Amino acid sequence: MAGEPVESFYEVARKIRRYSNKRVKIDFLSKEGQEGSVTFEAGDVGELITGKAFMGTVIPFRPLERLYKGSGPIDSISMGLQTSKKYLIQAYLTLKQFFQGEMSPKNFIGPVGIVAASYKIVSEAPLINYVYFLGLISTFIAVVNFLPVLPFDGGHIVFLFVEKLKGSPVSEKVQEKFLYVGWIIIGGFFLYLVWQDVFRIVKGVFI
Repeated sequence: MAGEPVESFYEVARKIRRYSNKRVKIDFLSKEGQEGSVTFEAGDVGELITGKAFMGTVIPFRPLERLYKGSGPIDSISMGLQTSKKYLIQAYLTLKQFFQGEMSPKNFIGPVGIVAASYKIVSEAPLINYVYFLGLISTFIAVVNFLPVLPFDGGHIVFLFVEKLKGSPVSEKVQEKFLYVGWIIIGGFFLYLVWQDVFRIVKGVFI
């Protein structure tokens, strides 16, 4: 870029922050002698780097890989806890953006999508990637389970809290009504995700 050498995508990202919402052209020459150029529209790069190429070719950067290995059992447990914490925060922020209308439900996958994505990960990536994927899915399910809606545990906790405040249990009829409404919402969203998963597979997204 402008005659400045770069070694990775992250260096490119830092440099194109100066060209927010402008057309950017990058000429590159790899260490293997491959050369070319790519032109794209840089998005709002205040925090994130987004771009859409409309001519040229893909810049031949290798994927960034980092090895995480604990020095012992205690260090490994600590790394596991940190990863779990990261997944919890990620799941919470995802749901927060969804309920605030900042994220489309099209960004979610359902059970069919999870199976298809699992097959793709297992067949194309190291097994550890699938372990991380299962951890992410499990954490997200755990966070969803604490939503204040019946029949989730979070809904039961809300009713227990109300019972504590009023000194008596909420009537069964009221609980049944909330339970039916909860099942309708969950069932409707579940069917939407299944339909969306099947549509993606038909379109070849998971293949």
